[in-house]
Amino acid sequence: LIERKPENFASCIVYESVSKDSIPSVLNYQEDNCLTRISQCWEKYKQGFVLAVDDVEKTYALEDCLLNFLRRSQVKSKLAAPIIFEEKLWGLLIAHQCDYQRDWHETEKTFLSAIAEQLAIAIHQYELMGSLQEATEILTQEKQTLEQRVVERTMALREALLAAEAANRLRSEFLATISHELLTPLTYVIGMSSTLLLWPLGELSQRQRNYLQTIHDSGEHLLAMINDILVLSQIEAGKTVLNISEFSLVKTAQNVLDSLLEKSTTEKVTLKLDLQINPTQDKFTADSVRVEQILWNLLNNAIKFTPEGGSVTLRFWVEENTAIFQVEDTGIGIPEEKLPLLFEKFQQLDAPYRRR
Repeated sequence: LIERKPENFASCIVYESVSKDSIPSVLNYQEDNCLTRISQCWEKYKQGFVLAVDDVEKTYALEDCLLNFLRRSQVKSKLAAPIIFEEKLWGLLIAHQCDYQRDWHETEKTFLSAIAEQLAIAIHQYELMGSLQEATEILTQEKQTLEQRVVERTMALREALLAAEAANRLRSEFLATISHELLTPLTYVIGMSSTLLLWPLGELSQRQRNYLQTIHDSGEHLLAMINDILVLSQIEAGKTVLNISEFSLVKTAQNVLDSLLEKSTTEKVTLKLDLQINPTQDKFTADSVRVEQILWNLLNNAIKFTPEGGSVTLRFWVEENTAIFQVEDTGIGIPEEKLPLLFEKFQQLDAPYRRR
């Protein structure tokens, strides 16, 4: 794991994991020449480029310093993924193959890139923790007692989350591991911010309260995302059981719209429901909870990418005893060439679309 230092400072290897003791350690290695940032290469990393080198001897034939470093480290092939958050490049996550030259597969590139994305989230949460700690240092001696209670409460929450994870051990190893790494700092974010917001002793300025509320809301949002990931892993493992029953599609649709009304009002987006079905034929058979979850996700995403004054429409009709639903919005849309990626994991539009 290479951390990208500020300008005029060389990069440094801050963490490593080796498969066997015979592989030389490169931990804390810092070199002013070998690991300095090549402008063109780092610009590509900022755009999410994943570097795959099958043969370091051929790729770095003209870069003596870096090639000598790789030779000393017994590196034959390498794979590097950027760690990016808030559109800034924090560093690189690099995999070295030291025993033989490796022809990297696309799945391996995707896997390393996915881990780098989760690392970026963890680093961001760690920085939020740093901001929270700076705020607590300003408090008086009496707040130290509060801090101790917050720690105790946080540890209790952490134990509860770990206990919940124990029930999900059959989920895929990758998602379970990533979720564990995210939940550990997240318990501190949610626990400390909740306690500080509710603590009756001492006055918080409106600015401090706003900061704490933002930290708490972001933590809750991230927790919901993690829970969705865990549900997905259960589905992929074939462990999910659908609760099939008869339900009203009109009522389900209305429930979804009601739950998103506050968000759409805040975003100044109009929510519409277009029901093209016979009210007397409003009985359908499915897992209503999952149907509602799907509709909520689609509508929530549509609201997120629709500008003020726009509209989002949920439309239903029936074809041969099958309910068809459609979500339409006046937002930025998805380029036609990106549509094949719509249902692929770990895929997002390019940075300009994410910013908008």
